[in-house]
Amino acid sequence: MIERLTYEHRTARMTTGVDIEIWVKDGKIYYNKKPFIISLEGDNYAENAESSVSVEDFEKKLAKLNIEEWEKVSLPPKDIVYCDGSDWTVKVKYKGQKEIKREGENAYPANWNKFIKLLQLTVGKFEKITF
Repeated sequence: MIERLTYEHRTARMTTGVDIEIWVKDGKIYYNKKPFIISLEGDNYAENAESSVSVEDFEKKLAKLNIEEWEKVSLPPKDIVYCDGSDWTVKVKYKGQKEIKREGENAYPANWNKFIKLLQLTVGKFEKITF
């Protein structure tokens, strides 16, 4: 069973970004959702909110993403200095297991859009950062 999932995404200029934290408590999914520039109004901010998605549905869709198999992805190669772009981190913690952490810069796993859709289904809309 999932205990916690966190997703952080930033642009190089630090003008756009999002932090999402999802956890399970008493058989329900709760979340925090904060844009980099926090506005307490609108759909892009939520604190300790309850999701309408069931734990079972969330876990089933998350398992299909195989996050543990994601490799670190980066474009361009590390030996080239790059000033624009974005970086992301996803952490998943299952009860009784070590935390899984995956990262990337300016590139994404093949099923990234499915991951973002799962997050948006769970926490509502937020600005999708792309490179």
